Amino acid sequence: MDYYDKKTIPAPQMEHHVKMTNRRLLEIDGVKEVDSFDSEEFLLQTVMGYLVIRGDNLQMKNLDVEAGHVSIKGKIFELSYLDEQHGRKLKGCLASFLNDIKHAVHHHDIYDIIRYLSGSELLYF
Repeated sequence: MDYYDKKTIPAPQMEHHVKMTNRRLLEIDGVKEVDSFDSEEFLLQTVMGYLVIRGDNLQMKNLDVEAGHVSIKGKIFELSYLDEQHGRKLKGCLASFLNDIKHAVHHHDIYDIIRYLSGSELLYF
């Protein structure tokens, strides 16, 4: 068989595994991208769709983008998958919210922003 007879063999799809230990440690494989995270919520794009992790005092313990591995520690409350459509909508809402905050910073003082974020007063843009 010469070079032209060889068929290209597709790269194997990354597998997706989620391992939780005592609701305090998550080991996740098959992660394509960490879209956003804070101490209460992570949004991960996995090979099986978007994964939302909610909890308290969440921290990224390990991140290996090339291997698609993420470790998260903290008190885990919820794991939920979103389909592609919901993931795009969630990212759009987050981007819109951050844009509103950026706009507020340029046009208002910090006390207005805190009142806006706490819901006690509306800012008009």
